[in-house]
Amino acid sequence: MLHLKKILLLPIVTMGLVGCTSEEASIGSEETEVVVSDEQGRAAKEEALERLETVSKERKDATEEEGYMKSEDFPSVKNGVNILANAIGSEAWITMNDDEDMDEQFNKLKGDIESLSSEEIYLGMEKINSFKNVYESAIMDTIHSSMKSLDIDGYDSKMHGFNLVNDSTTPVEEINESADSYIDDLNWIKDDLEALKLESEMYGKEFTGEEVEMLNKVISGLKASAVNQIGVLSNFTKARIDTGITLEEYLDEAKDEYDEAEQAVTELEGELGVEYVEDSE
Repeated sequence: MLHLKKILLLPIVTMGLVGCTSEEASIGSEETEVVVSDEQGRAAKEEALERLETVSKERKDATEEEGYMKSEDFPSVKNGVNILANAIGSEAWITMNDDEDMDEQFNKLKGDIESLSSEEIYLGMEKINSFKNVYESAIMDTIHSSMKSLDIDGYDSKMHGFNLVNDSTTPVEEINESADSYIDDLNWIKDDLEALKLESEMYGKEFTGEEVEMLNKVISGLKASAVNQIGVLSNFTKARIDTGITLEEYLDEAKDEYDEAEQAVTELEGELGVEYVEDSE
């Protein structure tokens, strides 16, 4: 739960809170004092519950036809819940497309919303659309999982996996099939990054131009690295087409694009003051 006692808001917002009742919660700082009325708390709580209801309806609509949620519908529902949960300090968190788990997380989030004080819910909803909140809740995990798969020097990368197969003792047909399989994986990552860009545009109406530029630099760099790695693997498929680009050129470009994206992520997360912690499970 949130236990923040201070908040800085623009003067125009402060001016709008002057005529508050004696039962209002007060949040002060040396520069600006802001009071949160019961009415504001109720409005913030209503907004949070409405957001949750909207995501719940989206989930219901997504499962109605097939009886389960398709993989392409899951990210929107997951992000809708996690963005709201992270903003208000709830431990509700969706990580997998599982009905039982989602029921539990939806119920937990609703209970947390209803239990928050006026001050807590108001503070949470004030930052819900911030770049930091959206990045932590809906962007960071996809960025880091993509980096793990695209780091050519890493043991979990697609290129490393292919190199384990691409051996002089491996039959050519097996190498061809392996290359095709890893190309499919890289295309999937590329599609995930493209979807992430679209989602960030949907959630990022309050992002600054600088924030959008930083995020686009990361996504574009990782996508470019994936494209060049696909170029490498394409040389090992049956349907190989001579593009005039050597393997070394593809690899060098893929590494450069990845390194630049990795540096951009480090700078971005440093600016935000966030740190990615991989799920150990």
